[in-house]
Amino acid sequence: MRVRFGFRTVAIDESGVLTVNGRRVVLRGVNRHEFDPDRGRVVSKELMRRDVELMKQHNVNAVRTSHYPPHPAFLDLCDELEEWSQIQWFGAGPGEAYPDSRQAARIARFHATVDELQTPYVRPQDNGSRADVRWAEITDRAGAGIRIEGEPLFSLAARRWSDRHLAAARHQTDLVPEPLIYLYTDHVVHGVGSGAVGPGVLPQYRLDVRAADFAFILSTTA
Repeated sequence: MRVRFGFRTVAIDESGVLTVNGRRVVLRGVNRHEFDPDRGRVVSKELMRRDVELMKQHNVNAVRTSHYPPHPAFLDLCDELEEWSQIQWFGAGPGEAYPDSRQAARIARFHATVDELQTPYVRPQDNGSRADVRWAEITDRAGAGIRIEGEPLFSLAARRWSDRHLAAARHQTDLVPEPLIYLYTDHVVHGVGSGAVGPGVLPQYRLDVRAADFAFILSTTA
């Protein structure tokens, strides 16, 4: 049996071995009933999230939903918490780096989750960009995902909310994770300046309109 979806290839060979993108996968599963110890079959999304987070802590990668379909919100949470949230890159790091704010960055190979890429400023704003990236891989825990190579170098960012959502937020509590990852690969980014307490972006770090020649190569991870 062979099934393709997204950037993954799922197959079961004649001996019954399950593979994802050619890699053998061992299922670590649990039975799950939608049941709240206090409310019975009325299960809140918060309890569903705790269930999924607990399963992830114990490396559970398969759920048997016990005779009846799960609530759609549970499936959304599984997608949200087990999607391509693992990121490794060869470039500037480990923290964020912008054209005028990168003295603490060094060039090396780094790994982080999407959540670890974020810088939680008191006032939400663009953040978490990694500069001078040669290549990056965005995968799930099994290593299935995509690889991005830039020509020339590029800046990389990934978030659980859109630019519009980020711009509208006034506090960190306004940033509600969405059930997908927003990936940003930029040829050039604007400096950050210090407009809140000092001067804005200096001329040499401003992003002005001009012609550019660059390329990105996308491939699946093996």
